[in-house]
Amino acid sequence: MKRGSVVVSRTRTRFVSLVITALLLLSGCSSDTSDADTADSKQTATAATVTESSAPTTATPTPAGLSAVRAQTIQTATATTAARATATADRPTATSAPPTVTTTPMPPTATAVPPTETPVPPTPTPVPPTATPLPVNPGEEAQVVRVIDGDTVDVVVGGTQYRIRIIGVDTPATKDPNSPVMCYGAEATAFTQEMVNRANGRVFLEKDVSETDRYDRLLRYVWLAHPDGNRMLNYALVTQGYAQVSTYPPDVKYTDMFLSAQQTARNENRGLWGACGGFGVPVTPPTPTPAPVAPQPTAPPTGGNCDPSYPSVCIPPYSQVGDLDCGDIPFRRFTVIPPDPHGFDRDHDGVGCESG
Repeated sequence: MKRGSVVVSRTRTRFVSLVITALLLLSGCSSDTSDADTADSKQTATAATVTESSAPTTATPTPAGLSAVRAQTIQTATATTAARATATADRPTATSAPPTVTTTPMPPTATAVPPTETPVPPTPTPVPPTATPLPVNPGEEAQVVRVIDGDTVDVVVGGTQYRIRIIGVDTPATKDPNSPVMCYGAEATAFTQEMVNRANGRVFLEKDVSETDRYDRLLRYVWLAHPDGNRMLNYALVTQGYAQVSTYPPDVKYTDMFLSAQQTARNENRGLWGACGGFGVPVTPPTPTPAPVAPQPTAPPTGGNCDPSYPSVCIPPYSQVGDLDCGDIPFRRFTVIPPDPHGFDRDHDGVGCESG
């Protein structure tokens, strides 16, 4: 009986260990089945060892008893293992969640926004300002005493009078004995006079390279001290269409500025470019209207003694008396028709001996 009690006690101890192990597995203390089995085996072995150690050494079961106990223990362990497997299968499998990839949103591509301001149209050829700054050293001060024409003035410097040729430009001629009066010449002269008057005749003379021209005129840029600002007369003449650019090296300091101003004046038909169609166009003199011919005392025609070129008077033919002048006859302002052998009609206006 003692041996049977010892066997039963050992069997209970092992069963209790198995039950405890199963409960631990069911409570989820371990998710790894193989690890749990290992732990159960260790606990079972430990419990058995403790139980066997605590039992009397004299209680050794019989072979038949050991076989029955072992069979029962194996059956119990098998049932426990099956229950454990079922519990493991029923337990939801922990699936490793894929790592969360945090995507940093890229900033939106900057889209070029058109400017809100209204586009500025291309700047046309610059119009000269109303005032031109004086150069750092504008030269000597002078007083204009006379305007000769658009590009020539007389000045007094230090009590001495000089004639100034405004360089870099050329206005239409009005007083050149070797050329006719040009279109817009009178207007250019009036413009220069007006510009000088606005400065009360006070000017500054800027030298380029040359001192004088072949006529001993001083070659200068003329700066005008106007109440509302300083102006270069040379530049103003070209800008307003009163002159064309006329450059003689080495005096070329402002040539580019003058050429630009001239192009603008031509494009906009300013001054002579619009009125005359170009520079150097001669002014067509008006056709003179013949003055009415006053009746002249005439000698009665005497047949072949009166030259037919002078139908209103009787003047002997050239073949009879030779050449006659107005001082040789008493007639004035009489009608003359070609061929006028005596040459009484010098200006060919159809009237002879108009004076004298």
